[in-house]
Amino acid sequence: MKRYVKYGFPGVALICVVAVLSIIFLGGATSKSTGAPGFLVTSAQQMESRLAVSSPSTPGSSTINQAGGPKISGKTATYVQTTRGSANGLLAAMVDSPSIPVYFVKLVGNYNATGEASPPLGLNGKPIALPDGKFVHYVVDITTHQILDWNVSNRDLNLAKLGPVGSFSY
Repeated sequence: MKRYVKYGFPGVALICVVAVLSIIFLGGATSKSTGAPGFLVTSAQQMESRLAVSSPSTPGSSTINQAGGPKISGKTATYVQTTRGSANGLLAAMVDSPSIPVYFVKLVGNYNATGEASPPLGLNGKPIALPDGKFVHYVVDITTHQILDWNVSNRDLNLAKLGPVGSFSY
């Protein structure tokens, strides 16, 4: 007759602790709603903070917080996993490393890139207006979590052309 060892409470507790620590330290942190990686939520908050135009009367939009930056309030982003070359193909941009795996993310709201850079000079020697629009599209390296490329425009790019689209709240 074989005897089976019962783990009891201490054994089960240890297994639960190991499982939770594995999820935390092996990259299992995700957004609350759809399983998007946690770094995507952080990147959306960063882009919103950098580019959002304040409009406190619109539900789900940004308002100015005490520090002067936008305060995020219940917005949703969409994303797709693809390569940098494919993502930038939708943006009509050239890249050096087209095979890098990335997430391509779309934010919807009111955005302006005026504070991001000094405007380049046009052929007439006058500054060119920096973009504003309803959409921010950006590319995040899956490995390094760095934002590689971004734009502000009024073009609503179809992320489904690149693969299955997910969404997350930020």
